[in-house]
Amino acid sequence: MNFSKYRFIFLSVSVIGFVILFGLTYGKYGGFAPSSTFNGGIRFSIALPPGVDGDDLKNAAAEAGFDRAQVRLSDLRSNMYDLELGPDVQEQISNELKASGSDEGGVAQVIENRLLPQLKLNSDAVISRETIAASYGSNLFWLAVKTLIYTII
Repeated sequence: MNFSKYRFIFLSVSVIGFVILFGLTYGKYGGFAPSSTFNGGIRFSIALPPGVDGDDLKNAAAEAGFDRAQVRLSDLRSNMYDLELGPDVQEQISNELKASGSDEGGVAQVIENRLLPQLKLNSDAVISRETIAASYGSNLFWLAVKTLIYTII
């Protein structure tokens, strides 16, 4: 059977199927939930002691007032998790610092001061802190879209 003469039919069915499945997935989950890499915000890498897991970190973040924090396991062996807080948290704490007139070491330090006592940890548990600009996420998004389009073509 000569499949190459049907290539446009197969391509059309593939593209239509892709669009339908993408639409169904997007509709079911209400869109994408991009990480702080796309939205901007602050990411902490935290090494948790044995017996403490991501759920404990998520609960501690909620108790510290960061309800929408995203927690992701980054290294199973060292029990390290990434905690991502969006730009809304960054802006809120920045406004609080401006209103109070104190610096307190900056936004990241305020977050650590609120979060770490909930877990009974000190600042040595925080392996890294990153502030991510939203413009970085925008550039990354459009690069991914262009790459996807070139790949499909």
